[in-house]
Amino acid sequence: MKKLMTSLAVCAVAGIVSAQSVVSANVVGYNNVATVAGLNLYAPAFTTVGTNAQVGQLSAIRGATLSDGDQIQFMDADGNIPLIYAWFTAAGQAVAVDGWYDGDFNLVDATLPQGVGYFIYAQNPGSVVQNAGEVKDQSVTTTIPTGLGAAGNATPTARTLSRLVLGGNATDGDQIQFVDADGNVPQIYAWFTAAGQAVAVDGWYDGDFNLVDGPIAASQGVLIYAQNGCTLTVPSPFAI
Repeated sequence: MKKLMTSLAVCAVAGIVSAQSVVSANVVGYNNVATVAGLNLYAPAFTTVGTNAQVGQLSAIRGATLSDGDQIQFMDADGNIPLIYAWFTAAGQAVAVDGWYDGDFNLVDATLPQGVGYFIYAQNPGSVVQNAGEVKDQSVTTTIPTGLGAAGNATPTARTLSRLVLGGNATDGDQIQFVDADGNVPQIYAWFTAAGQAVAVDGWYDGDFNLVDGPIAASQGVLIYAQNGCTLTVPSPFAI
């Protein structure tokens, strides 16, 4: 966790994104997410149109009003940020085509698994990130490595914390962590199961073993700390 906090503090984390409404026709749509200045933990909610795979493209995440030089950052299981791309626009005159660029100003694209979280670094508050594509009528399951994983509500509809369920090799005491505007993690809940005999109901618990719940906005990112790796499942956006 120290490595995570170091890398977040250096990058000046400034909170979690908030989502706006989704406009869609059939199973195709988009959502706009307003950022705060600094880092925003973000989980893309759409997949590539016309495919069966639960993957999207980096190019489908657009800086609707991002500033040139704003970044998307990819985190590893140790909390470090080994890969960063920057957003540039033709209007800014540094590039000919709006998009994400590497350090040599090469336009880049990549396949992004639905459900994995990323950090968006925005220089200005109120910048808008737009994600578009197909809405899958199925749950989203994200594999979390041993250690830290960035994930989130990878659907275009608001959910509640209780709908984010750990599975796979999940261990009682695995955590969900929310990052605040200073890059700290003041809000942490732990996953416990009835099978572990510490609680009567599977779910997320605070430090006093109170079962907790609360809203998780569309595309809101979280950190999952898994002792032995696990999965995080979010239900279909069409599920009640």
